[in-house]
Amino acid sequence: MRFDNRTKKTALTVALLTLFVTAAFMGRRSGLPTPSESEAPPSDAAETLPAASFSEKVSTELIELPAADTPDVIPTDASPATTAPKSPLPKSTVNESTKMVAARPKSTPTRAIVVARADAPASDGQLEAQLLPPLNPRNRPTVAVSHYEDQLIDPLHPFDAAIPIGPEAAAHKSLPGSASVEYRLFDETIATDPAQRRYTEQGVAVTAQQETRAFGRLELRSAKTDVTRSDGFGSFQGDGYFNLTQRDFVLNDRWIMDNEIGHLRARVPELLSQGYRIRLPEPLVEGLSSEVRDAQTTLRVAGGTLGTYEGRTFPVFSTAFSSGNIAGVGGSTRFGSNWDGSAQYWQVNDAQTSLGTRSFSSAAGSVRYVAGENTSAQASLLRNDGGALGLWFDGARRFGAWLNSAGVYRMDRELTWIDRNSPVQNDIEGAYWRAYTRSFRSSYSVGGDWYRTNVDNDPALSTRQTNYGFGNVGYNIDPTLSLGGFLSLGQDTVNGPGVDTSDTTVTVRGSGSKRFTAGVSSATLGVTDRSGDNPYTRVDANLDHQWNPIGRLSPVHTGIGYVAQSNSPADFTEVQLRGGFGWTRNRLSARVNAYLGNQSSDVNGSGRTMSLTAGVGWNPADAWHVGADFTYNHNALQVTNGVETRVTDKQVFISVRYDAAWGRPESAVGLTTGELGRGAVRGILFYDKNGNGLREPDEQGVPNVTVYLDRGFSVQTNADGEFSFKPVPSGQHEIRVNVANIPLPWALDEKRRIWADVHPRSTAVIEIPVTRIGPN
Repeated sequence: MRFDNRTKKTALTVALLTLFVTAAFMGRRSGLPTPSESEAPPSDAAETLPAASFSEKVSTELIELPAADTPDVIPTDASPATTAPKSPLPKSTVNESTKMVAARPKSTPTRAIVVARADAPASDGQLEAQLLPPLNPRNRPTVAVSHYEDQLIDPLHPFDAAIPIGPEAAAHKSLPGSASVEYRLFDETIATDPAQRRYTEQGVAVTAQQETRAFGRLELRSAKTDVTRSDGFGSFQGDGYFNLTQRDFVLNDRWIMDNEIGHLRARVPELLSQGYRIRLPEPLVEGLSSEVRDAQTTLRVAGGTLGTYEGRTFPVFSTAFSSGNIAGVGGSTRFGSNWDGSAQYWQVNDAQTSLGTRSFSSAAGSVRYVAGENTSAQASLLRNDGGALGLWFDGARRFGAWLNSAGVYRMDRELTWIDRNSPVQNDIEGAYWRAYTRSFRSSYSVGGDWYRTNVDNDPALSTRQTNYGFGNVGYNIDPTLSLGGFLSLGQDTVNGPGVDTSDTTVTVRGSGSKRFTAGVSSATLGVTDRSGDNPYTRVDANLDHQWNPIGRLSPVHTGIGYVAQSNSPADFTEVQLRGGFGWTRNRLSARVNAYLGNQSSDVNGSGRTMSLTAGVGWNPADAWHVGADFTYNHNALQVTNGVETRVTDKQVFISVRYDAAWGRPESAVGLTTGELGRGAVRGILFYDKNGNGLREPDEQGVPNVTVYLDRGFSVQTNADGEFSFKPVPSGQHEIRVNVANIPLPWALDEKRRIWADVHPRSTAVIEIPVTRIGPN
């Protein structure tokens, strides 16, 4: 179809007015001066005009011409001799229904524009030139000849691999984080004969954590302590502590990672570190650790210098009681619906163990079978490279109302795990059994243990054998009254060179509690009797009452206690009156606990005993906390295995802490898929003018249309037809479009389901075409 010159002039006039209005509007949006505001744009401004719409891309070339040869306006009805030089362009078939589309301002300035007529005759063999952009007097004008530069997409992304979308408000929102700085002072004075001993320690600690969008949660913990002492109990003079941790770093939609560096616990698989009788400790090291895991499998590596914690303010890393290096790998996995297993390997060099300084390797493994809540079985093994072996088996089974658990174990004499600070039982074998049941009003438990040392029956070593059994019952008579009872019986025998002892111990204990109008009273009465070569009899009786709040005092408690030991080399009797309360008002709180007693002792004579602990807390501002604790003991009683000791000392503890917090959690957009990590979805809804399903450079976006993610989260397309969702859980998500907002005569294929596959820290880019319905 051909157009006459009058039709061409009318179309050109309309196009010029449209371009002028569009340029003015876009100039105001981008902050650039419009033609009405400035005669010429700055030298670095982008001189942009819309690219014409056509179905085939045109390849042209930019050739600079002298200013005198380029008129401001090229007439559209001029003869070939007066128009711009003819370009060697291929013929182009153009759809008559295609309209001129406006170009978006570009972030990269463009100094030459190609403009093509959508209504050019197909048989002309060329595209007629239109109005050129305003000329910059500092630059020579350019005319398009043989290179086409697209103005609808970023020149750096000519195929729309990523859709340029402006920064989102959510991207600037601060994620949760916190930090604290704390100072602590501890001072202890111990009364001894003939002089006093004193220990003073002060320390400063800094902690911080920050959630990140791409790297998980970062945590920092550090401390520095200093000690002055004259107590003669050790050589610790203070030290430092440092730990930097990265948690929940998502590698992909299946695997997640934790990393640590500094002073840390080198973790051991749960099956090996949480056994009932045999447990493999987790060593403290100065080094690094890394762990990766998914829903079924966990793998860990760790290594560093062995050490221990010391200090009374902030525990810090110390090598005073440990030495040597360690490196190892461990892991656990579920290899069936009922089966899982764990393994751990350590290489230890120059470690201080109970058998001296050693270098060795240890390998441990465990397999567990679990069938519901009523049946489980586990077999575990530990072996050193020297041949020492440890085996232990644990299991549980419900029989009727009783849940039973039992196990057996045998550990060789020279068996070693890490060092003397992370020991494992050795030179021992034994068995245990437990049974437990409960009903609405009552609970019962019974059990028994047997073990012996010197598993190899070495005549040069003593052998200790212990048998122990117990029973426990609890009964609720009504909602206000409950009773309980405990009974145990044990026998301990030691035989060997120069040793031949046997003791039998019986313990009986009863308890009860009753709720009254004024509070709750509880009472306990216990008797322990040991007969044999190391006899003693001990009686404990206590009566306490927890009072209901009295004004601002809560909780308030009072009580009386009686303890007496007889038939031993260190007999004593003591009666105690005790009480305590807490008090809070506005930003100030206080608490006091104390007892006053009178004791008669074969070791320390007769006299008064006392213990007082008082504390105060104050929040002078929202982020500040000041605390102080004071403890005074005078002839305070301590009894361990029937051996009496008395302590007289004073302790003062002061702390000042500042806490800061910021940010807020970032809620994910879209349904949870069960996969790890989060990403984003970006897309564009566009007019598919040629119906090929792919977005061409000249195909404009559809604005103001509602797009749904997983049918529950919605946004509207912007002026360029673009939309985004962030953050989105990893996995597959469905995209839907509200077709009611799409302008006619355009429509979306509603039978086509649109999916976005989101991966951690990645953006899923989708393009959604709408096609013209009806005749072109």
